[in-house]
Amino acid sequence: MAKTKSFVEKQNSKIEAKKLYNKAFLCVYEAELKKQYSDDEVKTRLEKKEKQLDKSLAKQVEKNNKANYHNRIRIWELDFVRGLVIIGMLIDHFFFDFEGLFTSYNFSNLPQFYLDIGAFASLYWVHPVRVTFRFIGIFFLFLVSGISTQFSRNPIRRSLIVIGAGALMSVAFLIVAKVTGSMEDLVIVGAIGGIGICMLIYGLFALPFKKHPQIHEAFTLGIALAILIAWGFVSYNNARDTSNFWFYYNGYAYSIPIVRYKDLGENIWGVLLGTKYFGSDWMGLFPGLGYMFLGGFIGQTVYRNRKSIFGRFNESLNRNTKLVTIPGKYSLWFYLSHQVIYIIILGGIALLMGAKLVL
Repeated sequence: MAKTKSFVEKQNSKIEAKKLYNKAFLCVYEAELKKQYSDDEVKTRLEKKEKQLDKSLAKQVEKNNKANYHNRIRIWELDFVRGLVIIGMLIDHFFFDFEGLFTSYNFSNLPQFYLDIGAFASLYWVHPVRVTFRFIGIFFLFLVSGISTQFSRNPIRRSLIVIGAGALMSVAFLIVAKVTGSMEDLVIVGAIGGIGICMLIYGLFALPFKKHPQIHEAFTLGIALAILIAWGFVSYNNARDTSNFWFYYNGYAYSIPIVRYKDLGENIWGVLLGTKYFGSDWMGLFPGLGYMFLGGFIGQTVYRNRKSIFGRFNESLNRNTKLVTIPGKYSLWFYLSHQVIYIIILGGIALLMGAKLVL
């Protein structure tokens, strides 16, 4: 906190110095004008110069306000939780590449350790521990995204940026699907796209309530509970094994119907809503929308004043946990870039060691 405060104070001191300079300049300028012009001319010229200085000062204030906004104190717990989820995603997708991309189906003469990692990845992917942590990660990813809308000056614009990022990922997976010949790897709505769509819905919902925060809070919580409870009933009634309906609730591929590419058209609404699974990265609208609204409610209440719940410890926690909070702070960039980096590095190593792409 001290570091951020000093930055803000430094910016504000520039404004105060500018004001003092303008005041002193006008005094000197007025004295010089009085030596050459009449009182009316002095008044006219002085007013003109004062307007110029005020305009310049206003620009400086606007510039400093933007600088202060971009260097505002980060809420440690939000970046930390988001960072943990991103780190889990990096691990998850690393093994996914060995389980679904760097395989003998797509490459010939792969190094043995690639095949060994692939064998481990196949076990890892369906292990109950991994599945459980995936559910927890998805929950917190949507929840924190909902909370973070409280800190956004333009949540609609932010949601469109996230949706655009999700669209880029879909295009990237389309290219991979074309190269590998497996259209089952397409991504219709992935995790990032699903979050963006839920953010957009929540942002549009919030627009009519700008002047009625208490009504907004009540409706937000009510919608969140309605979605999550209703989805619980849907999950229980549709799960293949009702003892594991929680898996269905969170969209686990082995507990809900898996759609093949040839049947995608007739099942598209199930894929979009979350009752049917498709693709390498999939995230239906439900129950994520419920998590988003729940996060929005927490943002409106717990984070009403946009301050960390850890108070004076916030700054030191930010400073001492950067390995986790940095991925959380730049989560979208990590999401967009990590697979490109994985494919380039892992694919390059495989090719250098004699592997060949099967076309």
